[in-house]
Amino acid sequence: ILLSQIGTKDVKDYLNAIKQNGSADKTLHNIKNIVGTFFSYCVKTAGYVMSNPVQAIHLPKCNEQDIQYLDAGEIKRVLQAAEGDCVHPLIATAIFAGLRRGELVRLEWGSVDMAVKTLRIVNTKTKRNRTVPVCQELFDVLVKHMRLGGGCVFTAPGGGSWAKQMHKLSKRVRTVMKRAGLDGYGLRECRHTFASALAQSGISF
Repeated sequence: ILLSQIGTKDVKDYLNAIKQNGSADKTLHNIKNIVGTFFSYCVKTAGYVMSNPVQAIHLPKCNEQDIQYLDAGEIKRVLQAAEGDCVHPLIATAIFAGLRRGELVRLEWGSVDMAVKTLRIVNTKTKRNRTVPVCQELFDVLVKHMRLGGGCVFTAPGGGSWAKQMHKLSKRVRTVMKRAGLDGYGLRECRHTFASALAQSGISF
């Protein structure tokens, strides 16, 4: 398809496909903004097209208050459903340490201190480094998962980096969640679980 042939319906269909694939509303807004900026450049600067098909698209506002997280029973079901899967330790780390998806795929063994039970998170979304304590549940998972050498802590099947396969990672995590009876849940809910636990303890996150 030519750039000039892309219309508003095409962009809407694309966003709907992403939505049906389980992406959050905030992700849809980000993608719409990126595509809109691209077409704006094509219209005003490059002159490749006559109009911006994204301008006519209006997405509903993100509901930041509708935050879902796992209770104790659901955490147990998720970890059982993930047992034996390569994403089991990654999911456990999201639940018990609250790491973002980007932080999980970039975490290296050099940032894991098993002696003092901490994770050193660098280059985070907030642009600040932080140290995250490792609880006993997560420590036990990481000990079983630990291997000699450096590199990423969590890798895709075959040893590749999840950073280049984010879509496959999200799909695999959602499959585990579905087996646990939590269809539609993903890593975001795992991170919210950690944040909720801290909030209940009176700690801001």
